[in-house]
Amino acid sequence: MKLNYLLPEKEANELCDGSRTKLRKHSWVSGNQIRKSVDGSVGAEFFCKRCERRYWHFFTSQEYKTYKNLLEVAA
Repeated sequence: MKLNYLLPEKEANELCDGSRTKLRKHSWVSGNQIRKSVDGSVGAEFFCKRCERRYWHFFTSQEYKTYKNLLEVAA
């Protein structure tokens, strides 16, 4: 499941070098790793299905509760 809408606009709309025409955006999916930081924010790893680039995004604890099921199901 493509999860671009969970990421900041810059990463969600960045063009992917792994696409044939170099005109398609990254296709971000869950990277199966989640980490909680001391300040209460929760980091989730994403990777692009095309080029395998990895990206960590940190959610507030409230945002993570909202998206928790999506991130676990996708993993």
